[in-house]
Amino acid sequence: MELLTRNQYMKRYNVGYQKLQKMIASKEVDYLPEADRIRIDENTVRIELYEEEKARRISAETTIKLLQNILLGKEIKQ
Repeated sequence: MELLTRNQYMKRYNVGYQKLQKMIASKEVDYLPEADRIRIDENTVRIELYEEEKARRISAETTIKLLQNILLGKEIKQ
């Protein structure tokens, strides 16, 4: 676990002030107001990277399901 100031977080993750404020408000980052720090865990990733990987996973699952249906000769419902 690591505690970063807002400026350190913005520099490290290339995020602007307004974007960081929105992330704090929507609880996308773990902000500790009493210390005025943002807590970073080892498994923390940027939300953009998470959303991109999620979209890739959904696309891959869809492709696999489609190919599985074709190979097994099942009807595809549209």
